Amino acid sequence: QKFNADLEQLIDKKNRIGPVNSVIAGKDAAMGNLTRLADLEHNINDYQVVLIGTPGWGSNVTPAVRTFLMQNDVSNKKLGIFGTCNVSGIENALKQIADLTKQLDAAIIPTLPLRGADLTEEKLFPKIEEFYKKVMQ
Repeated sequence: QKFNADLEQLIDKKNRIGPVNSVIAGKDAAMGNLTRLADLEHNINDYQVVLIGTPGWGSNVTPAVRTFLMQNDVSNKKLGIFGTCNVSGIENALKQIADLTKQLDAAIIPTLPLRGADLTEEKLFPKIEEFYKKVMQ
């Protein structure tokens, strides 16, 4: 809501539900595997600012986000990267996303790592405000 943005949900066409598929999903993330995505509703070329988010899967970016970045050129976009995890590892996943953007200054892309303990109003809203300012400057 803060960004007044359109939302594009990346839908992985591979079944990732259930214990066995969950293990396979984690392996796919760790191995840097790609996946098949459902068609997107929005054209990324219509946007100047793009926010990319992911849960951390074993400290790795999800195959869906990896595939999206391999299929879409965001090198000339203003970016913000955010991610969630329960306890630790999200920084590595966000670094993987930054590297996949192919931006020359990927190290300075604003990031918002969130852990389970951050998901309270008193902690979350100030973090979003700071992230917003960094992305939009």
